[in-house]
Amino acid sequence: MNYPYLAAFLDDHRFANSASDSISTIVRDFETAYQDHYWLEPIAHYGNTKALDLRWKLLKLYTDDTYPIDNVFDVHSYTQNAFDYRLSWMLYITLQSLGSYPLSIENDACLHVNFARQLENLGFWQLAIFVLLHINESTNRKKMINEFLHRHVTSNIDLTQEEQTLVDKYNIPINMILSAKAQRAEYDKQWMNAVRLWIDAKQWRKAHDTYCYYVFHDTLLKGDYEFAKEVLDLLDHQRANIAHWSRRGGFARQYIELLIIFDRIRHGQTSLSNRIHTNILSQVHRLCDQLADVIADKYFKKISLIDISRRLLSILNYALICSNIPNLINDSDENFARKLNLFHQSILSSVPCSLPIDLLLEQIELKYRSHRH
Repeated sequence: MNYPYLAAFLDDHRFANSASDSISTIVRDFETAYQDHYWLEPIAHYGNTKALDLRWKLLKLYTDDTYPIDNVFDVHSYTQNAFDYRLSWMLYITLQSLGSYPLSIENDACLHVNFARQLENLGFWQLAIFVLLHINESTNRKKMINEFLHRHVTSNIDLTQEEQTLVDKYNIPINMILSAKAQRAEYDKQWMNAVRLWIDAKQWRKAHDTYCYYVFHDTLLKGDYEFAKEVLDLLDHQRANIAHWSRRGGFARQYIELLIIFDRIRHGQTSLSNRIHTNILSQVHRLCDQLADVIADKYFKKISLIDISRRLLSILNYALICSNIPNLINDSDENFARKLNLFHQSILSSVPCSLPIDLLLEQIELKYRSHRH
């Protein structure tokens, strides 16, 4: 298909040049000849384009330092398939290894991404990741690898064999894979998996935000306090890396600790000793001290704040009843029995859920001040 221009090139060399002429001279003379219409242009004739043939472009690149390297990677110069970037990519990598100047940041990324997408469409997504590792600019490289990973990793906590291969064979940082899996878990609405994966990836702020916004309220509904304690205790060790920890994750952690005590008392795992009683009221006081700031922060879902406020109001009602019954605080068996009965009534009491959050906060502040004084 390319014979006419190749024959013309050979004839031009035979009749217009001497055996001692350099390749640069031969190429320059033929270029002048076809531009003056003495010979056929070195057209590739692939598809409907008039792209110059790749072999001619490589001769130009070799003989002319000013020839733009971008021209070499036009797929129409060597194939009818406009989406086949195999030769372009391998040629680019070869030229890079020989010391050629790289393409611009945009064109470099574009070539790698185009070939990676070709491999991905053929089912070779792991090889596509390998190709993307060659993107020169680090921000583009990380962005595109993450985008491809997101499409193919699972939302499971454990790495699949294919994901492990990326670590072992292609040296993809495991934290990058774990972060992509966490993003995939969020996309799949597997929130608990997302939290664990963000923690494994050491993305503390992401783990904190995902837990507090998507998992915390389910914790209150389902009573899965042990998972909550495990997550929040881990995050507490990283509080320096989490903005506003004290009124967000830190507040949730204190409240979960209170719920765990309630749960153990309800199931007979903990008796209401004077120490436990004092500890409960101290925790309630700390939570009440922060509640107004937590509500003003508007970080937690409103329904979660209503649930917390109702529970705190119930305990404050209990504390006020205790403080208003003469001698109830004395450590006698009879008083503890009455206390225990009042306590169970309080934690099971239903402050109306229809009360607006502002009214709940107002009542809490009023009763909290009354109890403190």
